[in-house]
Amino acid sequence: MAKKSKKTRFYEIDFLRGSAIFFMIITHVNAVFQSEYDLVLDKLTWWGATVCFTVFLFCFAFIYGLKLMRQKKLKIYREIKRFLILLAVYLTSAAIAHFFLQRSIDRDTLLSILQFKYLPPYTEFIITFAIYVLVLIFAQKFFKYLLKKPITFIIFSFLIYGLSIYLYKVDGGTGTINDIKALFVGHEHVHSFGVLSYFPVFTLGMISGYIAESKKKRRLINFILLIISLALVFALISYNLSSWYRFPPSVLFLSYGISYCFAIILLYKIIRKLGFIKKYILFLGKNALFIFLANVVVILGLKYYLIEYSFTTLYVWVLQLVVFVVISYLTFFVGKISKYAKKAKI
Repeated sequence: MAKKSKKTRFYEIDFLRGSAIFFMIITHVNAVFQSEYDLVLDKLTWWGATVCFTVFLFCFAFIYGLKLMRQKKLKIYREIKRFLILLAVYLTSAAIAHFFLQRSIDRDTLLSILQFKYLPPYTEFIITFAIYVLVLIFAQKFFKYLLKKPITFIIFSFLIYGLSIYLYKVDGGTGTINDIKALFVGHEHVHSFGVLSYFPVFTLGMISGYIAESKKKRRLINFILLIISLALVFALISYNLSSWYRFPPSVLFLSYGISYCFAIILLYKIIRKLGFIKKYILFLGKNALFIFLANVVVILGLKYYLIEYSFTTLYVWVLQLVVFVVISYLTFFVGKISKYAKKAKI
């Protein structure tokens, strides 16, 4: 019987995702504990806030582009399982985040979280991935068609982004409609990562994944897209055509993250020579969902117990190190336990 060919793993995507995890943790520690101005910490916070979600979504979409290239259709039961896992992680992390930040949680708050009327900070972006999974389940044929026409797909994504900006300004009139609107395009001052608002990122990630196993085409297209995205950043800043804005994401905001994605993919041949740094970032990238949950528990848990203390810049740096060590060991040991349980068929 012929052996099945081993599927290529794209370590540059693991590294890209891991780098976003790295910056996410730094950003969250700074946001929670930093109490005084520091140029380096502030720049790291700005960078993490700018690129992390865009990178996560790009990597997420890359995997689905790759899947749709390798498979005739998505395996529905696996996608439903993924949706339920994402939903469970979001609801769990949201409840934990609210409890640690507000020092209590009641039934009404839990109900608001379950109904997506209230999106606790540091967790709100996870629900966007769950929605995308549902969209992919129901529209996979449409996406597969668009992936065969990448220019059409990109133009379509720009139109969807334009629509999201228009809808953002429209008041739904009722709480329920505005709650739904917040999930797809954002609403007023709600910190949400709209499904339609980030559609160009999703599109470029899918296209990059779809062409990933064609080496020549991949390098050329990724290089062209990097040059275009960098040129766009330069033009937007030079001619003051767009400002940095996160909710909803401005064109400049999205362009920073997209440029970073293509830069890491193209530079990975150099990056993979970095030894321990590369291995550690890959470790973060391969365990991203668990580390996200751990970062909520560890960082906000520390906030809960250290609420009476204010931290100077030096102590924030120390906390960064402590958080990375604790989360890394937690991830390592949980991974070991999980492997043992699978072998023992527990």
